[in-house]
Amino acid sequence: MTSHSPLFEKNSETQGVLRIGPVARFTAERFGARLRRTLMREVEGAVVCAVRIEGASHEFSLLDGVVEDGVQIVENLKKVRVGLEGIGRRLVEIEVEGPGKVTAGDLAVDGVVTVADPSVEIATVRAGGQLGMAVEIASGKGSEAVRG
Repeated sequence: MTSHSPLFEKNSETQGVLRIGPVARFTAERFGARLRRTLMREVEGAVVCAVRIEGASHEFSLLDGVVEDGVQIVENLKKVRVGLEGIGRRLVEIEVEGPGKVTAGDLAVDGVVTVADPSVEIATVRAGGQLGMAVEIASGKGSEAVRG
């Protein structure tokens, strides 16, 4: 039996691949699942955990003057990767009058909230339209930020 040392195949600031082997398939799947659960529980981070959209009575609402509906806006907010200085919650309010695009960069209004990619599109406001949102960002370990 030969011993293999761990091999880092790809390494960047935000991701990496660690290859360990050879191992049986079941062992690899079990190891991977446990490692993922451990990392998700222990790694600190921030997420968009709530949104209130002016003029929307529920998430399926159509918004006057906005191309996307409530569901599409929520899905787009899930794509936004944010950072929050310290542990806690922060409410960011966005007011946009059309025509124009609402992007993730609009969430970074102060030095407390940072956005990994400010170009991520959240919504498109038509001419004469407006969009007002209150977006709550929370930080913590694992899923505690979402649970509150």
